[in-house]
Amino acid sequence: MLRRSKKFGFFCIQTNSNWAFIMITDRKQAKADLRRSYNVYLQLGLIVALLSFIGLVRINLYSEPPAPPPVEEQEEVVMEEVIQTKQIETPPPPPRPPVPV
Repeated sequence: MLRRSKKFGFFCIQTNSNWAFIMITDRKQAKADLRRSYNVYLQLGLIVALLSFIGLVRINLYSEPPAPPPVEEQEEVVMEEVIQTKQIETPPPPPRPPVPV
């Protein structure tokens, strides 16, 4: 036998001496049902994504090219004669002395 009941929005709590029961009193409201307007939200999302992509592609990110460096006089390069060098070969080291046994 149920003794007390309290309503909290969508829920109703009913209690007896040993147990408490939570019952949903109202079903889903029509304004919270997203299935009815799913197609509209999908189309709006696709339109916003397409327009933002087109906008990002059309943005001009180029700047004017840098000015060319000023022209200076070229330095004159003088070629000098290089004397060819020879590598000195060192004689091989003397053989090791024999080890006495």
